[in-house]
Amino acid sequence: MDLDYSELENRMYMFDSRGGGRISYWDYSNTSFTTLFDANSFYQYSSENMEQVVRYDDGFLYFNLAKTLFSIENDGTNFRIITSSVDDSDITGIVIFY
Repeated sequence: MDLDYSELENRMYMFDSRGGGRISYWDYSNTSFTTLFDANSFYQYSSENMEQVVRYDDGFLYFNLAKTLFSIENDGTNFRIITSSVDDSDITGIVIFY
């Protein structure tokens, strides 16, 4: 599991490995839970501890499943595969520059 908090939105974004990977958030203002993405075991994922990452930036969530980096808007739309690793290594981090 990985977490990233958006102070602007007052939301805690979460990566949960159940079902091959799920991105969701807890909205502290509305006290509600929403799932934005559920891999449903469709994509390859890593079961290694601390290899899955979720990061929020400017209305988008960025997350990885094994060798693939994804993005999705914070309302659950505009899901994209950004890139995939071309070697045998999993993507294990996301860096956002300000």
